[in-house]
Amino acid sequence: MTTPLFHGAAPRCLALPVLLVLPVLLVLVACGDDLPSSSMSLVDSQSVPTAGGSDAGEGGIGTRTDTDSGVACGDVLLQSFEISGAAHVDAPVYGDPPPVGGDHTGCWVDYGVHDEVVEPGRWVHNLEHGAVVLLHDCQGECETELAALRALTEARPRIVMTPFAGLPTRFAAVAWGHRLTMECLHMPTVEAFYDDHFDRAPESVAAGAPDGC
Repeated sequence: MTTPLFHGAAPRCLALPVLLVLPVLLVLVACGDDLPSSSMSLVDSQSVPTAGGSDAGEGGIGTRTDTDSGVACGDVLLQSFEISGAAHVDAPVYGDPPPVGGDHTGCWVDYGVHDEVVEPGRWVHNLEHGAVVLLHDCQGECETELAALRALTEARPRIVMTPFAGLPTRFAAVAWGHRLTMECLHMPTVEAFYDDHFDRAPESVAAGAPDGC
C-alpha cells in the first residue's frame, strides 16, 4: 500500500508561497509600465523677474493679473535638469511634463508651427538637435499670445510650436535640459530663453524630418 505524501491541508501550505509571489510579480509588472523611460534630475529652479502687471511686486512678476484675460499670472519659473539617456525607443514615457530631454523616437518633426499635437517623443528628438520647443495649453482663449508665439517661430530657426495637453501652466518653452513655464505669456522672457539655449544640445541638426517620418 502506498502512503500518501501529504495529508489534510498540507498541499495548501505548499501553495501559499506561490500565491504570495504572484501578486508581487503582478505589481512589479504593472508599475514597470508606468515608469519613465528616461530620467530628468532637477538641478536648479528659480523664479524669473519680469516687468509690468497690475499686482507685480518690486523686482518680480509676483501675483500680477493679465488684465485682458483675468488670468492670475503667478511666477515665471525657469528650471534646469541633468539628462540621463538619449536612446531611440519606440514609445518613450515621460514624467514631470513637459520633458526637456531623454530617450525619444527615431523620427523628429519638421520645424515650424504645428496646429495639431506633436507627440513628445518626436519633438524631444528636436531638442537633442538644438531646437527650442514652444508649448501651449490655453483652451483656445489666447489668440493674441498664440500669434506672438507663431511670429517668433517663423522668425527664428529651429523652433517647434505645438499644443501640449496637461501643461502645468498655459505656456512653456523647453530646450535640452531647460524648461520655462508661465501662466501669462511674457515674450521678452521667451526670447531670452531662446537666445540662451538655442543650439546648445548634444547635436546640432538644422534639417527637417527625414523621409518616412
